[in-house]
Order: sequence, then structure tokens, then C-alpha cells
Amino acid sequence: MRACIDEVYGPECSAWTDPVAWQVDAIAPQDGVAHPWGDHAVGSEPLFVGIAMDYAMGYHFRPDVDGRVTQLGGLFDGVKTVRLFDRASRALLAEARVAGTNDWRYAAIEPVVVESGREYTVAVYLENDGGSYYAEPVLPVRNDDVTILGSTYVSTAGEPDAIPVNRVLEPMYGQADIGFVADSTE
Repeated sequence: MRACIDEVYGPECSAWTDPVAWQVDAIAPQDGVAHPWGDHAVGSEPLFVGIAMDYAMGYHFRPDVDGRVTQLGGLFDGVKTVRLFDRASRALLAEARVAGTNDWRYAAIEPVVVESGREYTVAVYLENDGGSYYAEPVLPVRNDDVTILGSTYVSTAGEPDAIPVNRVLEPMYGQADIGFVADSTE
């Protein structure tokens, strides 16, 4: 698949790949959707915004129960690409374009099944503008049936599609996030 969006400076297209969801619109809150970082970072200080970083930044996570990722987003300024990867294989599972104004925004994606105990990565591609980070998280942390294992980052200056693989426990770089829906246990 390949998706394109008309930007002010001309069309911007994703690389050719398999499962890709592309959306620019922010969506209304949905019942049952948890945001493992965003729902718990609101009001947290010290938060730094408006930072020029040519990086992909986010976090590694492990669902504690089987479920689905139904949204990608985060806290940043401008229109950014947010991607979801399988951490072990580095396979791209989904991506979305999300417009933010230094507030928590998410875009709906085709649901991606995620397995309990398997590790995944969510990252926002900042394109040298509008980045944010939270300086003093307590990681790892378990929120909403998801364990956030640590923050991650990689420079995209030489490779725009680089995948972050390192793990740091502070700060929480990039402020990317997912929308997670746990499978029913009934």
C-alpha cells in the first residue's frame, strides 16, 4: 500500500509497504479505548514542548492482555507520522498522520491485533519540529493493561524511516501513544 497527502509544499507519500492506515483527522474519544501514556501523563511536569528534533521517538510496550491498537497519536505540534512496529521483527504494523497543537490527539487506524506478552513500539516522526518530552517519568509503568517498558529514540537525519530500538527509562521522548482496546474476557 501507499498513501499520499497534499502538503503546502507538495504531495507527501509513504513508502510502499504492507498494512498501513493513513488518517489526518483527530477523532472523538471512544468508549473502552485506553491511552496508556496520554491518559496518565496529563498535567505531569516538567513537560517540554516546541522542540526541534530530527528524530523518531516514542516507547516500547507489552500488552498484559490480548487486545487491539485502534488509534495512534500523541502530544506534539504540527502534522506528524506516528508508526506502530513489532519490536522483535521491526515490522511496520500501522501508521497514521496526526495533527496536533501540543495537546493529546489520536487518529483511528484499522485495528491491529496485539498479543499479551509480545513487545511493540510506537513512535512519532518529528521531522525537526514540534517535539515534546516529559522529563521525569517513572518507567517501566503499567497503565490500562499495558506495560510501558521504556522510552526510545533514533535520529532520522540520515534515514527518515529509521526505527527506534534502544530503551531508556527517562525522559519520555516524543510523547507518542496508542489507543488500546483489551479483548473481552467474557
